[in-house]
Order: sequence, then C-alpha cells, then structure tokens
Amino acid sequence: MNSPSPSQTPHLAAHPPKRLPIGRWILIVSVLFTIYAWTFGPYGVVRQQRTAQRLAALQIHNDSLRDRLKSLEDSLHQLSNDSATIAGEARRLGLVLPGEVAVRFVDTTLVNPAKRP
Repeated sequence: MNSPSPSQTPHLAAHPPKRLPIGRWILIVSVLFTIYAWTFGPYGVVRQQRTAQRLAALQIHNDSLRDRLKSLEDSLHQLSNDSATIAGEARRLGLVLPGEVAVRFVDTTLVNPAKRP
C-alpha cells in the first residue's frame, strides 16, 4: 500500500500532460514532408501536370510546323517542275520573255502627302 491515494496527489490526476512522444512528432513531420514532396517535388503531381501541358503545347506547335513544311515542299515542287507556275511567278515579279514589252500602270488618283496645296 505504498501507492499514493488520489486525495494525496490531486495535481497529477486533474490534468495529465498533453505532450506527444518524439516518435509521433517524427512520424507527423515525415508524413507532411512526404505529402509536400509528392505534390511539389521534382517528380511531384504539380510538376508532372505542367510538363504535360508544355508537351501538349509543343505537340500542337510541332504539328503546325509540319503542316507549314508540307506546304513549302509542295510550293518548291511546283516552282521547280510546273512551267505554268514558274511563268506565273516570273510575271508576278515583273519579268518578261524575250520580245515582250512590260507595261506597268501607275495609279495617279492617290494624293501624295508631301505635295499637298
């Protein structure tokens, strides 16, 4: 009967300490760090989502460049093999065949801003 009675130790029975053992603190901190690293770390969800968005944008850009390349290849093929296309482009640039005369029309209805009355 050496144990103290509740009446002899009222301060111990009233409010037990609310401290967490060090092992629980380590566990809580580890879980929080794991969640943070899983979300924002180098292989985290946020970074993977941003990488996927950049990849989709680059794929769209790559597709548009591929279409442009195809168009330019078609133009190159026409300009090197189709005589009608070559003649049309030469005339657009103002070139003429030997014996032809080139005539350019100038629009005189435009008012020159430097010569205003």
